[in-house]
Amino acid sequence: MFQKVFEYAGPHKKGLYAATTIVLVSVLMGVLPFVLAYQVIAPLVMGESIGASFIISRVALGVSGAASPFLWLGTESLTQSRL
Repeated sequence: MFQKVFEYAGPHKKGLYAATTIVLVSVLMGVLPFVLAYQVIAPLVMGESIGASFIISRVALGVSGAASPFLWLGTESLTQSRL
């Protein structure tokens, strides 16, 4: 299946690899805030106490994960202008 896609890509195979990588990273960063929220909520539901530094680190990572699609917009506009 992928070989057929690469046949169609022709000289743009490098761009296809870059686009695939960007999509995978974007999907992973989109899931990250939910995983981090689970890491904060699960111990609280179980009655355990967690430290402020733990919460702050998870919130910081979650915000960066939630902001990642907006960071890719600049990359997308750059690639669009080259087409």
